[in-house]
Amino acid sequence: MATVIVDEFRKYFSNLTATNDICSVLGTTFTEGTNLFVGMEPPKKNNCLTIIPFAGSPPSPEGDRHDSIVQLRLKTEQRKKGLETMQSIINTLHNNTTVCSSTNGRIESTTSIPFIAEVHEGGQYVIIVSNFHTKYIKI
Repeated sequence: MATVIVDEFRKYFSNLTATNDICSVLGTTFTEGTNLFVGMEPPKKNNCLTIIPFAGSPPSPEGDRHDSIVQLRLKTEQRKKGLETMQSIINTLHNNTTVCSSTNGRIESTTSIPFIAEVHEGGQYVIIVSNFHTKYIKI
């Protein structure tokens, strides 16, 4: 199921237009292999978003078939721009069902604000993170 949810996130971010809130803060659209990555963050690339899947909890007795976790990592040179972009991602994706519409799923943010995970090379770039639960309804 991790591949399915990663593909849903990848398609979602790749299809955002330049006028979308997320893209307008960052100043660019997302292109896979250029500033959108899956699984591993590129070591020497700034101003990029990486989608990292994690195994979630077991299926719930309430009817959710899968409960996967996805971490979004934004690596940027500007702390303010990065925090604003990740906050826009949280605001857009929390309780969102359109990202996972083809799989009858919904996304829930695990935090209401982004957090700074790492600052590297004397502050030359920062990694800002947010985690999301993806819940798939039992078919």
